[in-house]
Amino acid sequence: MEKLAYPGLAVQREQHATFRKDLDLLTIENEQGMDAHKLSMAVDRRLVQWFILHICNLDSEMAQYVKSHKN
Repeated sequence: MEKLAYPGLAVQREQHATFRKDLDLLTIENEQGMDAHKLSMAVDRRLVQWFILHICNLDSEMAQYVKSHKN
């Protein structure tokens, strides 16, 4: 993305940082004894959001950009 000067790079970095923070918080909640069902639901919700909102949208946009700038 950097080499191609992808205009959405800052958003990509921000989204990935947010995702890592969310996973860190879920890890902490697990270590603090969060109810397994609630934790499972929280993980599921976050992963679904990530796949739908990030991968299907932002990464698809990035893939189109990369394809159009292969040279």
